[in-house]
Amino acid sequence: MEIKFWPVGKEAKGGVTLERAIHIFPELEQVDLIQSVRKKYDPLYTCISPHITLVYPFESDITNTDLHHHVKQAVTGFQPFLIRLEEITASNDHYLFLNVKQGNDQIIALHDKLYTGPLVTYRSYMHTYLPHLTVGRLKHEHDVEEALKDTRSFNHRFETRVSQVIVERIDHNGLSIIDFAVSFP
Repeated sequence: MEIKFWPVGKEAKGGVTLERAIHIFPELEQVDLIQSVRKKYDPLYTCISPHITLVYPFESDITNTDLHHHVKQAVTGFQPFLIRLEEITASNDHYLFLNVKQGNDQIIALHDKLYTGPLVTYRSYMHTYLPHLTVGRLKHEHDVEEALKDTRSFNHRFETRVSQVIVERIDHNGLSIIDFAVSFP
């Protein structure tokens, strides 16, 4: 996966809109266990590292300077916190989730704070936000059922401390390119 940090202030030229998202990229021991599931079931496995999405992909012409300022404001008051991920379940729309079992409240609070100001118009109320790490995207219900059978014995627990959020840009090939990180104050 291509990782490139752009300096804050790098702007889209000529009114070009950028597709971006905001995530937590948890630093996990034994991440290879998660990656083995993603390799089998997630077509974005090669495009982006394991992550918890806080702001779903959106297209805008918001400058990195303005977005950085907003994200910095949004994380004010947050302290580093622990998360625990375990148990794979399915969503109604054919996704496989590695569930967040500890740290949900802080992640939801971050999600809510980020979807204010310049990002308020991008928030969808069609689905309830459920913190998770996606490990699969499948096309058919029977594929989901097979994947759940296959991952039933996946009984691993992952714990880490979250201390920053990452803004990524999604390039024309779907690759994740890191624009910048904002650490909690």
